[in-house]
Formats: sequence, C-alpha cells, structure tokens
Amino acid sequence: AAFDYIVVDEFHHAAARTYQVLLDYFTPKFLLGLTATPERTDGGDLLHLCHENIVFRCGLAEGILRGLLCPFHYFGVPDGLDYEQIPWRSSRFDPEALTQHWATQERPENVLAQYREKAGERTLAFCCSQVHADYMKAFFYSNGYGTAAVHSGPTSDLRAASLQKLADGDIDIIFSVDMFNEGLDLPNVDTVMMLRPTESRLLWLQQFGRGLRKAEEKDHLTVIDYIGNHRAFLVKPQALLQAMMNVEVTSAAMREAISQVQNGTADLPPGCEITYELEAIEVLSKLTEPTGQLERLVAFYNDFEDRHGARPRAAETFHEGYSLRGARTDAGSWLRFVSRMGGLSDSAAKLVNDPRIGAFLAYLETTQMTKSYKMLTLLATLNSDALPGEISIEHLLNMFCRLAGRSAQFRADVSVPLDDVDRVRRLLEEHPINAWVGGRGMGGENYFTYEESVFRCLLDVPSEQRRDFQELVREIVDWRLAEYLDRAQRKTEEDRIVCKVSHTDGRPILF
Repeated sequence: AAFDYIVVDEFHHAAARTYQVLLDYFTPKFLLGLTATPERTDGGDLLHLCHENIVFRCGLAEGILRGLLCPFHYFGVPDGLDYEQIPWRSSRFDPEALTQHWATQERPENVLAQYREKAGERTLAFCCSQVHADYMKAFFYSNGYGTAAVHSGPTSDLRAASLQKLADGDIDIIFSVDMFNEGLDLPNVDTVMMLRPTESRLLWLQQFGRGLRKAEEKDHLTVIDYIGNHRAFLVKPQALLQAMMNVEVTSAAMREAISQVQNGTADLPPGCEITYELEAIEVLSKLTEPTGQLERLVAFYNDFEDRHGARPRAAETFHEGYSLRGARTDAGSWLRFVSRMGGLSDSAAKLVNDPRIGAFLAYLETTQMTKSYKMLTLLATLNSDALPGEISIEHLLNMFCRLAGRSAQFRADVSVPLDDVDRVRRLLEEHPINAWVGGRGMGGENYFTYEESVFRCLLDVPSEQRRDFQELVREIVDWRLAEYLDRAQRKTEEDRIVCKVSHTDGRPILF
C-alpha cells in the first residue's frame, strides 16, 4: 500500500482472481495497465477493472493510418463445408472430424484456386491440424510450389529454417498449426490464408496481424479467409470489422457494417479493401438474421459458453452490446436467466431462487442509481468480507474512499474532498446508507440496518453458501457500475465536439 505509482504490464491477465486480490490491496495515486491484447482469450472482461477508463488505444486501424502497419486487401470466401454436421466439443470443432473434411481432394483444389488468383509471393497459411498442414504441404508441392509444414509434431519442418527459406524466396508457402499466432515478426509475408475456423477474435487478429508488418516492395497484405455456415465463423467478421470500423459485435451492427462494405461506403484506412464473395455474404446474412432481444441474448450466451468453456458474466454481456433487459423480461432477473441456462452451481442456484435472497439480488439489478454511492458502498463491504455481516462506519469509510479514489467519475460523484473524513461520513450516512436502510429501490424491503455506527446486512446466508452469495452480488455490482460509468461517459461526450477524418480515394475529409 506504500506505492504511489503502479504499472501493470500484460494487463489482459488482470481479470484473474490472483491479480484482483493485488489490485484491491494497493491504493496508488496512479495505476496504469498496459496490454497489446485487451481481449482475453478466455472471454474475461477488463473494462470494469479500469472503471471504463481507457487513457490510450492504438488499434490496427490507427496503426495503418499512422503508417506503422501496411494496408490490406481482405477476401472473405465461402467455405463449402456443412459445419452443422461437424461435432462441437470442448468449445471447438472436433479436430479429427474437421481434418477429415478439410484434408480431402476437393478442399485443397479450392484453396489452390484462391491462392493462384489472389496470393502474393510469400504466404503463411493457418491449418486446423498437423495432418491438415502436412496434407496441404504435399498437395501444393505436387502442383509445383515450394512448401513447408510447421507444427509441434514429428513430421514438422524446422521452424527457423522454413521461415528463412520463405523470406529468401526459396519456398512459396508455409502451412502452420498454432505456431505463428503471436510474438513473431514476419515482415516479408504478403499473404495470409485462414484455412480453419477460429475460436476467438483475439486469435484471429493475431493470425491476421502476422502479415501487417511493413517491408520494402510490399504495398499491401492479402488475406484469404474462409467463411462457413456455423455461428463460430462470426468471430472473423466481428474481429475484422470491430478493429477497422469500431463496430459493435451485435447482429444488427454487424449487418449494417457488412452492408457498408458491400456497397463501398465503409470508412476504412487508406489502401485497405474488404471484399466478401456473394456466397459468403449469404452465409453471414443467415448467421446475423434479426431476432428478438431474448433470442439474441440466448444465442450470445450459448456462443460465449461454447467458445470459452464458461458462461458470460453480466458486465461482459453488457460490454458486448447486449441488453440484459430480455433476461429480466423472461426470467425476472439476469441471475435467474443464468440459472435457467444452467450457468450456476447448485449452491448458487439455491440462493438465486430463495424467496428473500433471490429478491434482494433481483432488486440490485434495477435499484435506482443517480450516483455511484450505493454500489460503491456494497463493493466496499464485499471487499471487507462484510456482506453478509457488519462493518463499522470507520472501516466502511476507509474502503469507500479507496474505491472512489480510483475513478475520476466516482470522485466527482462524492462531491466532497475524500480526505475530509467528517464530510465524507455525513455524505455516506445521508445518502447510500440511508437509502439502503430505507429500502429505497428495493421494493421497500429492509435488508440493512445502521445502528451505533455499524452498517449491517440482515440477510441470513448459510456459511457454506457465503462465497457464492458474494460472487453473485459482485457480478451485479460490477455490471451496474459499468453501466453507470458508460452512461456518464456518453453524457460527457454529448457536450464535446469530435472531429473525424474519413479517407475517400486517398483524399482526407474532416467531419
């Protein structure tokens, strides 16, 4: 707690519980998190850890605009496989079944035709398995191309030697399996071929980025990407269009962005092109067909669970652009919806369905929030392991000030200096504590008391379910604070003048 300035590198690991314990413990005057991969591979959400505060972001589009990365020509081509017939296991397609479909005569011939039509001189192709990579290597070699297959198996070519041969022009293409996703500089690669489904947007962007390094005599990167008829393939346009056009990943936003790409009105960095073949457009249209609010939420929930092996939390769902209102309309609350979807342990499900405890949790989702006080008060009691239980006003005050000091918006909400103990205490007693004790926004139910300077929760939670209860409350509090901060930020942005540069035919226009 003695550090004034803390920098956390590789901040994409910070959603892990071990990191959260450290972040909760330290109270620096300034905390900075750095990461090149803000989207975690396990789907964990980082924004709420930063209180929605991003000080600087430089994504792929900005990198291309600044001339740090080369432009690209992307081709989304149809994948003729029927992926509905391939088993989905452990958050991915069954590798053996996938290989059987890809490593056949018809598939390599299609890939070869795309390669001959579109590829440059040095190509990196991502395959779905070692057998697939070896098969593609042999097929391309039999058609007169210099090839290598690089993977972790015994039949792999030497990695370093293969890369050098590709750079020297001694071979034309490397077929790879999970070997060049990150941490490797390949400036001479001018073509990337995605010959496999991809489980996460982060993984797809890492593969895409292997060819974006600049090099002499390389004016653009060519990307050939196969689009199949399974919702897992939405990862690809989501990753591309979010990175290049800042598009939300909801179905409606994706449809609009794809339409802009199709009619040539998409605002892309100069020199960049995105082309979806007609059949690929038809596949994506079916995958993003308009549905009701609840249907969209269920589809997102199932997709997230399939890809990450864990259910989405409320804040993650909110940050992905999905409304939780559909869950409340259907099941009465987000947590009851999650329980229906089978996303809670038996212990947690009992709490959610308990008449009094479940009602408390449901009210937390809807209780009024004109300021952040109420949720910060609950979060302070959670971090003190005092919910359920009791906490002295002195301890609550200390924890509240620590939390409020971590966000400019929270500090503005408090409206009195955080080091003025007496005034902060009066504010807590007159507003959040008084609201909780009076049952405001909680159906008039009395879940708390405040007597003799002690704030106490009246809920009777069995000791063996205490941790489950705290995790459920924390999930709702994190979401409500994320929603509140997002709303406050949007309100602030309404009062600002924002300038945007659009590049049309190489001519910048200021809007």
